[in-house]
Amino acid sequence: MSDSSKCCRMKKLFEEWEKYQLQVIEENKPVFSQDICPESFSPDGIICEESYINANTRVLFICKESNISSSLDDGKLCADRSFWLQDVLIDSKKTNRAGSRFINGLSVLYNAVKNYPSEKVDTDNDSLKEVAFINLNKMGGTNKSNYTIIKNYVDSFKKYIIEQIELINPYLIVCCSQDVKKIVDECKLAGNRKTVQVNHPSFFKESYKDKIENMIKELEKIGYKTQTEHSSTENS
Repeated sequence: MSDSSKCCRMKKLFEEWEKYQLQVIEENKPVFSQDICPESFSPDGIICEESYINANTRVLFICKESNISSSLDDGKLCADRSFWLQDVLIDSKKTNRAGSRFINGLSVLYNAVKNYPSEKVDTDNDSLKEVAFINLNKMGGTNKSNYTIIKNYVDSFKKYIIEQIELINPYLIVCCSQDVKKIVDECKLAGNRKTVQVNHPSFFKESYKDKIENMIKELEKIGYKTQTEHSSTENS
């Protein structure tokens, strides 16, 4: 499938996903958050197509859900249907202190993969244009996630999540919490792709140095090679 075809399919996927989500939430409200409107949906995926395709290794970061605590619509929380991370990195949308901490943490984690096995602290946010990023729960949540709600969402929309990951086609998947890794493994979302587990990019009790050290340990566990190195080995 060509890059333009993938882009069109991703757009169509989200349209189908939103429509099905509205139907499922209306029929099964008790298993989802009562504080979030059924129409709430946050698209995500590849930040910049060209940069992602040309990256040394295609990396997908997976988190639980967007924090939409400040997005109220008729008394309920509702995502504004924007890809926040893409808006900040590509369109220079301003972000708050919490958003900046998240982006800085994410860039440290990605650059740890990019510069592996170097332990150098690299906070170049511009490099994040090379990554893909998704949340499992597209409805969003608050600053305190509920594992049961997120798992219910994944169980209900698993086929859409798997297709999204297939369209992104990462070489390495970085699960940004123990809960995310557990769900990815139990629901077989990654297929045969290499996966590692790290703390959430915003985890404030972990220094940049600790983030890098933990990422290196995870990469060593899977015998990590860059996508380019892996291809060279297979073709030799």
